[in-house]
Amino acid sequence: MHRPSEHLPHPSRRPRRVLPAGAAWAARWLALCLAVLSPAIAPAASARAQGLPPDVRFGAVEAFRDPVAAAEVGVSWERILFYWSELQPGGPDDWNPYHVPDEWLTLAAQANRQVVGVLKNTPPWATDGPPGCGVPRGLDLPVDDPNNLWAVFVRRVVGRYAGRVDHWIIWNEPDIAPGTYGVEWCGTIEQYYQLLKVAYIAAHQANPNVTIHLACLTYHHDRTYLRRFLAVAARDPSAAANGYYFDVASLHIYFCTETVPAIIGITRQALADYGLRKPIWLNETNAPPNSDPQWVMPAANYQISLEQQAAFLLQSFALALSAGAEIPLVLYDPDAVNRNSRARQLIDALGDVAVPVTERVLRSVADTQNPQGIVGMVRVPEPAEATPSGRLVLVLDAVQDPGNVGTILRAAVASGVNAVIVGPDCADVYSPKVVRAGMGAHFHVDLFTDLDWPQIERLTAGRQRLVGAPVGGRVYSQVYCTRPSALVISNEGAGPSLGALRLAGGQGNGKVSIPIVGAADSLNAAVAAGILLFEAARQASERRGQQQDRGPRQDRGQRRW
Repeated sequence: MHRPSEHLPHPSRRPRRVLPAGAAWAARWLALCLAVLSPAIAPAASARAQGLPPDVRFGAVEAFRDPVAAAEVGVSWERILFYWSELQPGGPDDWNPYHVPDEWLTLAAQANRQVVGVLKNTPPWATDGPPGCGVPRGLDLPVDDPNNLWAVFVRRVVGRYAGRVDHWIIWNEPDIAPGTYGVEWCGTIEQYYQLLKVAYIAAHQANPNVTIHLACLTYHHDRTYLRRFLAVAARDPSAAANGYYFDVASLHIYFCTETVPAIIGITRQALADYGLRKPIWLNETNAPPNSDPQWVMPAANYQISLEQQAAFLLQSFALALSAGAEIPLVLYDPDAVNRNSRARQLIDALGDVAVPVTERVLRSVADTQNPQGIVGMVRVPEPAEATPSGRLVLVLDAVQDPGNVGTILRAAVASGVNAVIVGPDCADVYSPKVVRAGMGAHFHVDLFTDLDWPQIERLTAGRQRLVGAPVGGRVYSQVYCTRPSALVISNEGAGPSLGALRLAGGQGNGKVSIPIVGAADSLNAAVAAGILLFEAARQASERRGQQQDRGPRQDRGQRRW
């Protein structure tokens, strides 16, 4: 998986064209909200057969272009552009009802689709700057001043469509700098804040039930834009009492699925740092194909097939949802699940979180050749922060093979360990291979991750520190772990790292070895871990038995150690 900074294409390279109509329209959607569920994934017939209602979080750009397909797959909201320059091309008294025909809104209402409008594009008569991206004239005047042209327009458009359009996005991608391809806003960040503030106040005057969205940000054009915007807002004494004059944060993320949860997390943290908890919508996401016969791209920057686009959308939906929920989405193959009673019980217990899909769809999101019928997208928990508990703490030292790491976690849980410290240069404990090899161990052990050796030393202070070594250590059966201990399992090829040896007290002090009597020169790290862990468990069991022979103690019956 590539880092976003290394791999995500610059948004200015993406096609900036409206969605085409046609039979293949459903495969070319560009927009969705933060949380997208079953209608995007399961075939329409399957969804209807399962009795699944449309999910209110699933949306598409301009669904009016193919309302039948939108209804079939359960689109619950759509985004429509309201260009100020098209609605009022001739002046403040002008109005062009054909720019957004009432028919589009009627189709949406008949299908129970919520409409989200985007207000953008300054008409030439309303700005002293460039038409389209120029700052509206009179923006700094009071909201009720008729010379504040933006306020007058917002009141009119929001009032005209109240009840039919109650969500409004204020402008688009202001983080693209002037002079850059695709620029939408030619004002400063302070002027965009004023634009948003005026829109928020004027819109609520016209429709008290309105929801105002911050303009969708691209992130990669200006990674500091949101924080700088919030800093500007924080200087306004009236901002905090009005939620910084917006209700929803919005994003546009293209081409790389792995960046979706990262950017959503960065956005959430920026908001949290200013005391804000607001919904985050992913309004545009796509990997536009260059092989679509209905939408020819002669100068495409990337080779993307329709099948790859479909896989991108599915993964992007799930990752966006996973960035905002503990167990956001579970996909399953009904045929596979119905052959296993325990799997069926799990799906029944998950309820609406579980979404039925075809075997082909499941294979497209799984990273194994033969998935077992269920794939889940969950939010990775924050690393444990408290001091590790239990008599024995396990420390992993540069164990890089994911299968070994997962197997060691499984053995740790089976032997009664309830805290594992993951040291430097280990495999990602939440990678799919580790999770599969762990067989549920992640749910039963506290994981301390992203730590260096000084941090590990502090977490294991006061414990006997032991490190498994192929040679030169005390025989494991003669090392007693009946007092609080920390056991280090190292990379089987390289042996203990310098940090591990220092933790264990130097070259010989805390080294523990397993005698090998056959021709093999070493043991697999997971096998060695299992032997050492269960020897420690045996010692703990014997100790409990001896204590019981001497009489009752308060800790009798404790199996964890």
